[in-house]
Amino acid sequence: MDTATKRLKYFTITDWIIIVPILILLGIGGGLHLVYRLSHYTDRILLIIVIWIIFYTALCIFGYFAGKRNWHDENINLLKYLEKFRGSL
Repeated sequence: MDTATKRLKYFTITDWIIIVPILILLGIGGGLHLVYRLSHYTDRILLIIVIWIIFYTALCIFGYFAGKRNWHDENINLLKYLEKFRGSL
């Protein structure tokens, strides 16, 4: 029962270990592409990089909380049932 509850949690430490490097690589790749494309139109490279970092960080945070809300809507009843069942044992 404990294993089922652990598997049903939203983000475990293993998920963080896998997701964070992938998001960093995607962010670097997207940032390089954006800077390369916009460098033809402006010389303010540092401003482009700062805007990209702020935008990408906000996008990742928004994605985390949007996913958590969807997870909550779909799985919270099952998690509560498992915890209630475990408590009754």
